[in-house]
Amino acid sequence: MNQKFNQITWNKQWNLEFESPWGIFEKFQYANAARLEDIFFLFGISQIKQLKTAPGKFHRDLYTLNGIDDKLVKRFLGFSLKSKNEKNKASVCSVFPKDISGKRKYFSDNLVFCEKCISFGYHSILHQFILINKCPFHLIELTDECPDCRRTMPYILTDDYTQSPFHCVCGYSFIKKNNPKSTYLLWKETTNLRIKDTITIKWLSLNKNTVNFSNIILFDNLNYNHNVDMLRVLGNVLHSNSFTSKHQSSAVQVFPPRESGEPAKISIENNTLKEEIYISTRQTLKSLIRYMKKTILFKHKYCINRYKRMAHDSDICPYAYAFVHWRKNLEGLNNYWEVENGLRLSKNRSPLDFEFASKQDNNNLQNIIRIFQTSSEDIDISGTAIISILNRIMCILSINHFYNWLNYSKNHDCNNITNYGIPFGCENLPLFFIEYRQKERLKKSILFWNVLTKNQVGIHKDIICPRMIKNDSLIPLDKRINT
Repeated sequence: MNQKFNQITWNKQWNLEFESPWGIFEKFQYANAARLEDIFFLFGISQIKQLKTAPGKFHRDLYTLNGIDDKLVKRFLGFSLKSKNEKNKASVCSVFPKDISGKRKYFSDNLVFCEKCISFGYHSILHQFILINKCPFHLIELTDECPDCRRTMPYILTDDYTQSPFHCVCGYSFIKKNNPKSTYLLWKETTNLRIKDTITIKWLSLNKNTVNFSNIILFDNLNYNHNVDMLRVLGNVLHSNSFTSKHQSSAVQVFPPRESGEPAKISIENNTLKEEIYISTRQTLKSLIRYMKKTILFKHKYCINRYKRMAHDSDICPYAYAFVHWRKNLEGLNNYWEVENGLRLSKNRSPLDFEFASKQDNNNLQNIIRIFQTSSEDIDISGTAIISILNRIMCILSINHFYNWLNYSKNHDCNNITNYGIPFGCENLPLFFIEYRQKERLKKSILFWNVLTKNQVGIHKDIICPRMIKNDSLIPLDKRINT
């Protein structure tokens, strides 16, 4: 052993509940004046110790601890860090089905922390969970930036972003009592740190191994960045049969599980299902376009016909601008004049994957298929249910695209007569998720939840068609579109 570590400073009482591997290693480095190279020297796997260069990102991952020999951690620190880490992740993610990426996608890539917790050298895996916005212990907002220089730090084993343990590279000290003896006393005193947030307590109490359990499917990056307390929303759903929140929720749709004899795994070789999905989404998109034209666009048919023929007036109708750009990108058309020429069948569909009528959202909908493919062991879902869910999600995405185009036309006064890109992503998208509920062994149901967080239609009440102004007739925008 390196003579520097003939005697290690460590106390078992410093290992706190839900403490993250990052917090454990920062404490060790702080107490032993160690650096990252010392961490790998003491606790690294044999492969790491044979490297002549610094370990790569794979071995620095704090969620998997690929580069750490757990036997050495247990020998020197007195507990299994990997077991602790896996147990904590399982507690946080108990209601999520198995996924090809494991639990990794539910945690932040950057270090997320509570300024009060880190001020006495504590960091929790709960801070890293993407659905938690406030510290469960102190009920204050979490952050991923240094309060001084505003740098972010990746959640990996690295000292490139720190000057020393609990110190940003800019010199800012996260830990307030920067005196070892005082700090050690604090670490012992914080053994009574308790979770105060009731929603977090309820969330951690969920256990899908009981007779009655639910699985929740979230749809990757589509839903995570919303001003919605998602943990509260999901907790309310799972702890009751009804949705109770200040946010409005659409009606719950229930689907049966797959029938006996139906394949459990969704395969891209299932040409029948692929064809059914494409035709169904095509019909849904046609119905959605008809509905939009009968409601919000009812008084703008003349404007749409003029705009798609490029007969642009000095004052362009924002509704026509939004509709034409919306349909062109949604259907993957090359020219504006092709809009309103009929929703045609795609002739060059790929035999290697699923395809949908909404070309703009093809990747998003493909990802949803992949989620069901990798979750088939936990989710007993029929092909009919998958098609229905895909149609619902496509409608939500498509309508949201239209309102984003309408908002864009408002903010830019339609100055760009034609726009050959899409200047936004999925902004303002309502939260939606799937709940797979099993009340008894044979009683299963799949529920689609659509949480309407903001009335987008209300934002556009002041958008007025120039042609209507000339006719002294303003456009009432009071019809809400629900999916």
